[in-house]
Amino acid sequence: MAIEMQTKRIRVREGRTELTAPHLDSERTFIYPPVRGTYAECAEQIDNLGLYQPTFSEIVSLAHGAWQNPDEKYY
Repeated sequence: MAIEMQTKRIRVREGRTELTAPHLDSERTFIYPPVRGTYAECAEQIDNLGLYQPTFSEIVSLAHGAWQNPDEKYY
């Protein structure tokens, strides 16, 4: 069962936790827990899951949104 909530900058859907952050004129969704390992290992895991590998600027958008309110659960 997914639980969805909206905060000031990021929309969160729990279950498989999804963090959706604004990026340029659209949004990007990140999945938690993240994959771990070397760059090559992470890239392979992301590909095996059928997911898109985020760009640096997309990761920065997530970090920026997360730092807007450090008192919230996902920040």
